[in-house]
Amino acid sequence: FLLGSAASRYDTEAVMLAVAICAVICLGLTFFAFQ
Repeated sequence: FLLGSAASRYDTEAVMLAVAICAVICLGLTFFAFQ
């Protein structure tokens, strides 16, 4: 629902970019935590 409302208000590319950045940060934090 949140992604749907965000996609309807903003450009699809901007939403995808934000999701990609969030995923990279989350994976980076997870990798750092397992070290």
